[in-house]
Amino acid sequence: MQPLAMIHVPIDSYGDDMARRVPRMFDMVRPEHPLWRANAPYIRSERQTILRLANIDAIVFSIHTYQIGRESLTADQAATLADTPIPTA
Repeated sequence: MQPLAMIHVPIDSYGDDMARRVPRMFDMVRPEHPLWRANAPYIRSERQTILRLANIDAIVFSIHTYQIGRESLTADQAATLADTPIPTA
């Protein structure tokens, strides 16, 4: 039950710009349109799901982290990862 900025205090990269943008993203979530985001194309990837519950107007936020060792990639997967541009915000 804390503001998002307070939850992220220990994270150095969570500055004022992020503190303004993230709550706005949560405010835009509607029950009929959940938000799914993933931090890809990393070998460590987070699947984040943001869902608003219509009956109580609450937000459910979940994170599942996937990790895979670089040595576990096939040659094709490693090549695809190397050739994939990293998206910018």
